[in-house]
Amino acid sequence: TTLQQHWRVHRAKQEAAAVLIQSALRRRNAKRSYEEKKKASLFLQSWWRSQSQMMKRTPEMIRVSRRLAIATAEATPEMSIGYRTTVALKIIQRSKRLHDVIEAC
Repeated sequence: TTLQQHWRVHRAKQEAAAVLIQSALRRRNAKRSYEEKKKASLFLQSWWRSQSQMMKRTPEMIRVSRRLAIATAEATPEMSIGYRTTVALKIIQRSKRLHDVIEAC
């Protein structure tokens, strides 16, 4: 009977370990599924908001949007604020006379 008892205890420990592993896998799969559904719902919400905003655009907003798209397409790096600021700062640093700085603007 001792052999039989040891076998039953061993078997019970194996089953408990299997239940633990299965539980952890189910939890991981449930979490992964939840995250995927959450991501999908956020995507749909974002898409819906953008579509509803597109529907609310006035003719003036459409015209401004088109002008902005054209201006963006025609823009060069030299036209950016960052570039112009860098150039202006270099002129200020190099120049000793206020007149030169004012003319550079």
